[in-house]
Amino acid sequence: REEPEEEQEEDEDEDPCSEEWRWKYEEEQRKVVQLEQELVQKTEECKTQAAACLRLENQIREQVQELGLLLSWEPRASGRQGSSLRPGGDGMEQGCPMDLLAE
Repeated sequence: REEPEEEQEEDEDEDPCSEEWRWKYEEEQRKVVQLEQELVQKTEECKTQAAACLRLENQIREQVQELGLLLSWEPRASGRQGSSLRPGGDGMEQGCPMDLLAE
């Protein structure tokens, strides 16, 4: 009676389904590790791009303010007054120098 149990245990160790499941599990684990690495890489790329975008936005704001100052000092040929620019603003509000530049 003990011999068949031993044979069953050996058969379980060599079960092709068990080996197939183990192989599939290991393959999926490799995929998970690869995806995690890609996620870390993409996250770093996004952080780099966000920082570059912020720098560019700040540069544009500075240039708009400079243009606003230059345009507010120029005499208005069309008779408009510089009151459309609000003092103390960042140049991005309504009536900003970008509108004047477009004109």
